Amino acid sequence: MNQVIISLTSYGERINSVHHVVESLKNQLCSAYKVILLVEKKKLSRI
Repeated sequence: MNQVIISLTSYGERINSVHHVVESLKNQLCSAYKVILLVEKKKLSRI
């Protein structure tokens, strides 16, 4: 079976709602092997 890897990038104010996207991905019929979320380093201090 193929392993699906999903890569996302979030920045600015979108970081406050990216969890909706991740939750939606978890609920798909074809589950992902790995989800990678890229975020600007300077934005991590606000999380």
